[in-house]
Amino acid sequence: MTQQMPPLNYATPMLKPRSSQRYLPLAAAIAVGVLGANTFADAAGFAAVVDAEREPGHVFVRVVCGVILAFLAAVIVSATMRSVAIVGAILAQTRGRPVTAVAITLITSGALCLLGAAAIPLCYVRNSPASFSLSAGSASSVTIGTPLPILCIVATIITIAVGMALAAIGIWGSLPEAPRA
Repeated sequence: MTQQMPPLNYATPMLKPRSSQRYLPLAAAIAVGVLGANTFADAAGFAAVVDAEREPGHVFVRVVCGVILAFLAAVIVSATMRSVAIVGAILAQTRGRPVTAVAITLITSGALCLLGAAAIPLCYVRNSPASFSLSAGSASSVTIGTPLPILCIVATIITIAVGMALAAIGIWGSLPEAPRA
């Protein structure tokens, strides 16, 4: 006697975005483009704008930098939202979830990672010999510091990502399972 197996469906589950989610990439793109245009242009080595009326080319370059950043932000946010929707659809169909104690531990560990991410640059600046502050009354103060090394920034970003992932898995594990159809 042979049992027939149900047909496998290899299609990727897709969720339709809600109407409020359609504008998130656009809003993020505008915010990143406006806020990051000057910084991106400075990092790319373009000349600073001294007089906007006499140097329209320098202003145009900064606008182009903002448009490039806005496009990249829209692509990244859209791809991230699609990936999160796919992972959410797959996790919603998963039968096994962590027990409550494990979910609470994951949420707590994620929160501690996020606090630790704030502490990484603080510890570097606190222990750096080249950074100090000097105040002379309430009217004047001088702060001399060193920029954070790239390893410190990368460690902070990784710690934030791990903390968010741990907290997300913990929150997912604490939610009740969706009823099966």
